[in-house]
Amino acid sequence: MKNPNEEKAEQFALAAHRETLKGNPSYFHVIQGFEKAGDLYDRAGGVNAFKEAEKHYALALRYAEKINSTSDSKRIAGKLEELTGTRESIIKKRSPFAFFSIISLLTSLFFVSSGITGFAVLGLAENNLRNIGVCFFACGLILAFVYLKCKTKTKKKK
Repeated sequence: MKNPNEEKAEQFALAAHRETLKGNPSYFHVIQGFEKAGDLYDRAGGVNAFKEAEKHYALALRYAEKINSTSDSKRIAGKLEELTGTRESIIKKRSPFAFFSIISLLTSLFFVSSGITGFAVLGLAENNLRNIGVCFFACGLILAFVYLKCKTKTKKKK
């Protein structure tokens, strides 16, 4: 099921595309349609929505430059730049949680299945090694949960 913003964005984009197919298109409506579609995709959030927003802003910018509309070009370029910065900051915020979650889960496998190493890891008893493995596993699950929570929160913000 699609986000309502994505559905509205598709309608605006479709209307803008139809306008471009006319013999003498109104570039004002074309620019406005692609820009509005980009805004709605931006609000929808999510990786695919960000890509769609970027695509529609780029189309709006292309048509604005085609008719030499400096004010439209500057406004749309600003939105495109802001969108790129938002996507990069989201990736920077989420990546440590994902990285440490995976490392913690792999480390837990190493400790829980200590039979692979012949119980020679750190010279500890089998129960102690398994307890350490369980702790790493719990940490990995918590970090994965935080990662997913951050991911869904950033989708809902837009």
